[in-house]
Amino acid sequence: LLYAGTETGVYVSFDDGETWQPLQLDLPVAPVHDISARENELVAGTHGRSFWVLDDLAYLRQIDEPEGGAHLFGPSDTYRIPFPKGLRLTPPGKSYGYGAAEEATYLSGGHRDGPRFLDAGENPPDGVVFRYELPEDAGEVRLEIRDSARRLVRGFSSVAVKNPAPGEPEDPVLGSEPGVNVFEWDARHAGAVGVPGAGAADKGLPGPLAVPGRYEARLTVAGEATSQSFELLADPRGGSSIDDLEAQRNLLLNIRDRRTELSRAVHEARSIREQAREWSERASSDERFQAVVEAAERVVKALEGIEESLVQLKADGQLGGISHEARLDGKLAELTVVVSSGDNPPTSQAYAVFEEVSGRLDEVLARLGRVREEDVGRLSALIGELAVPLVGA
Repeated sequence: LLYAGTETGVYVSFDDGETWQPLQLDLPVAPVHDISARENELVAGTHGRSFWVLDDLAYLRQIDEPEGGAHLFGPSDTYRIPFPKGLRLTPPGKSYGYGAAEEATYLSGGHRDGPRFLDAGENPPDGVVFRYELPEDAGEVRLEIRDSARRLVRGFSSVAVKNPAPGEPEDPVLGSEPGVNVFEWDARHAGAVGVPGAGAADKGLPGPLAVPGRYEARLTVAGEATSQSFELLADPRGGSSIDDLEAQRNLLLNIRDRRTELSRAVHEARSIREQAREWSERASSDERFQAVVEAAERVVKALEGIEESLVQLKADGQLGGISHEARLDGKLAELTVVVSSGDNPPTSQAYAVFEEVSGRLDEVLARLGRVREEDVGRLSALIGELAVPLVGA
């Protein structure tokens, strides 16, 4: 594999110089007086148009491999670098400034990979980039990422989930077009379930970053699998050990799982409450069913109290949480922000807060269980005993 800088741009040869083809991409037409392949990047120095960097040469280094059937190209080893903090309160639309010291104009909101810069250079993707080649009529494509112990870290599919459960995190969908497809994994575990329209729980928390180490990617097409391994590299600026980062990941996974339990409890409470209200309305037209109306109202009131203990419904807007007491969902959300604020092991205070919030969550979930078994059970029994019509006039 050879590269050449000319008076008009860059060329590449895949056959030791026998033939050449342009490697211009978005490089402007300009004399390239210096060129260097450094690690996994190609740097071109131009005359009058600055210097340009082509990221991720791993694909070019494998592009001449034999074709035939589905093929997963080996991804590049990728640094595990957290996404910059400081944008949680940025409203959708155009904003100025970035982080604490960087000045730029960017658009936020609706961009899965973060803000889109309008007057600053575009960095390479923060995650691991996969390229795979597909034949015609490939059907469903699946990509699994496993760690060195063969444990599943993340899975993706080319088929979008139909009718997902409320609040389920939306995973990106794999491309399935014939030819070469590109997919970026953000190096994170799956996120938590959220509660739409419920304060801090409105959006599910993102999953924690995977720890540095060796991983395997497995692409499955039409029952046939192809695998490639890659390394997730530690941020060279950090000083934490792998044990420290594993402790951080484990706590964040525990917080995520508790957040998912909380959100699903809210969804269950809302579903039961809506059904109880429907039975109350159906039974209210006949005095014989007054006991059903009263039992349904008890269920509704109990479930409203449970939901208010879990999520803050009064918070409105970006800063609504300042003027209203945080509920358990808000506490778990902010604990996630604190624990993931750097490549550091969790503090003893973080563990203590998690244990306290987790214990309070267990108490609320126990209340929900009692309402489900006792109050809802009593309502169901009354509906059957009094033969309340399933369909009313």
